[in-house]
Amino acid sequence: MPEHRPEAGTWDAEKACLRDSDGLDASSGDESEAEAPSRIEGCYSSRSVTLLGCAACAAVILLSCVPKLQLQNVGQAEESEAEFPDASGRLPPLALPAFAFVESQVNFSAEEHNMSAVEAKMWAQASSPTVPFAPVTVDGIQLTLDKLRGMSKGDLGKLRTKLEPVVMAAKMLQAAPIAPTPPPLPPALELPMAPAFTFYLYRAQNDHDYYPFGNVNAANLPGVMWYLANEVMPRCPRRYDITRIKRILVTTRATPELYLHGMNYGVRYSYDAGKCTGSNTRNLGPCTDTWNRFGYVPGCNNFKDKFPYPLVDTEYPAGVWYDLPLEGKCEKPTGAWNCTWSAEDAGEIRLAELEKNAPGYGYCCHGNCTGFWQGVFVRSACDRRIQQAADLFRQKYPEMPDKPLAFCDFNRKRFWG
Repeated sequence: MPEHRPEAGTWDAEKACLRDSDGLDASSGDESEAEAPSRIEGCYSSRSVTLLGCAACAAVILLSCVPKLQLQNVGQAEESEAEFPDASGRLPPLALPAFAFVESQVNFSAEEHNMSAVEAKMWAQASSPTVPFAPVTVDGIQLTLDKLRGMSKGDLGKLRTKLEPVVMAAKMLQAAPIAPTPPPLPPALELPMAPAFTFYLYRAQNDHDYYPFGNVNAANLPGVMWYLANEVMPRCPRRYDITRIKRILVTTRATPELYLHGMNYGVRYSYDAGKCTGSNTRNLGPCTDTWNRFGYVPGCNNFKDKFPYPLVDTEYPAGVWYDLPLEGKCEKPTGAWNCTWSAEDAGEIRLAELEKNAPGYGYCCHGNCTGFWQGVFVRSACDRRIQQAADLFRQKYPEMPDKPLAFCDFNRKRFWG
């Protein structure tokens, strides 16, 4: 018939601990409650050492090696004359250790692990399921009871040596005063999330690919055709050896700080050789002025606004130019300061393909002549070039559907207001 054990935390339970430790007969009355404190304290301390030899010692050490320290620090910073046990006949409450196991991980019998009833009660009391479990890792292995049960005593002895620094840290945490809970913070202002926009942009390039794609200017199709007609043609060879028009599928999302100003795009800066140079025609200040206020947001400008460039009306009034700072590029824009746009390759067309479809003698280079570039300042000729380029993309990439047209909502008054 199993031995009856008194309730944990009572004077009878502590005498039982003493009896288990050194053979004291709990019923003999050889020792009074007033004489017991130092012996009970020693009993608990000796029990923590005994636990080091049990099958779960590497985990139990974190819990049972500190009760002496806990009892010394309950209600006193130094030695005190507080009664032990207190007037109610119970021990001071056991301070929960810094490392504890949740309930599902402490369901094991005291007998299986060579533990006395007092030790098992100490373990159960210290392993409150209300305390989060902070697992201990040794040599990259997270220690759990299942792992410890399968280890030999020799291996557990090695673990004991490795766990000693953890034990010392636990003791220090036990002795440290508990910091007061800070008052709740007022609810933070919830910033709005800007919508995402997906559309095609275009770049006039030579045959070299510059990766990673970013720190560049790009345009919608009218914008890139204006650039080709006004800054690349009719030179031979073409300026910058440009041979093709690359298409990029771009998704943008403004930061909340910019969106609060009623915009999805900032001011459009010029990029030269991968560096933000501001503007060659306007004093826009350093590029960091925008980045420090709103993050690395794409900038844009509508040709019709004549700010910052071009400064006059053009034959491509629907043209839009953009800048794409590399620091804001990511896989899926979230509106964070460093995640405002993404880009995917969406094909290319060669200028030679466009010129071949428009025979004539408006432009000749290296023996090849074409009428594609005739009527640089004629609105209908400009519209024709835009349409021919769009049709060629559809012909070459029928599996890629048309996307909404790029747009620009930059407003200089709101941006600097």
